[in-house]
Amino acid sequence: MNTLNIIKGRVDGAKRVVIYGPEGIGKSTLASKFPDPLFLDTEDGTGELDIDRVPCLDWLAIEAAVRNFPAGYKTCVIDTADWAERALTEHFLRTKGLRSIEDVSSGRALPRLRNSGRASSPIWTNSSRAESTSSLSRIAR
Repeated sequence: MNTLNIIKGRVDGAKRVVIYGPEGIGKSTLASKFPDPLFLDTEDGTGELDIDRVPCLDWLAIEAAVRNFPAGYKTCVIDTADWAERALTEHFLRTKGLRSIEDVSSGRALPRLRNSGRASSPIWTNSSRAESTSSLSRIAR
């Protein structure tokens, strides 16, 4: 009796890609060649590219763009992840009434986070639009 759930053949699903490199090397240009891309422009840095973009200069704009990703686009490009992370950190600190991310790591913020009912550690994930949105929203609350 076999209790393994064996899946044969190709399994289609969303691809998760990170393009890492120094400024100006062509990361955004490469991403613009992906299927039907929509850029979430977090640092206002895609002006030289002939692409479709949504300006996302703060966390709420990023979250709204992910949550309401329009039909017709097949690729969501967050350009750039470090600026998106900065926006998330600023939003998190502002909504928690913290001055610095060190307040979290030193434990000074734990009572406030526990009282809010959300003392889980922040995790950035982009495995699917629905999972991303719920994970990103959970972090920011």
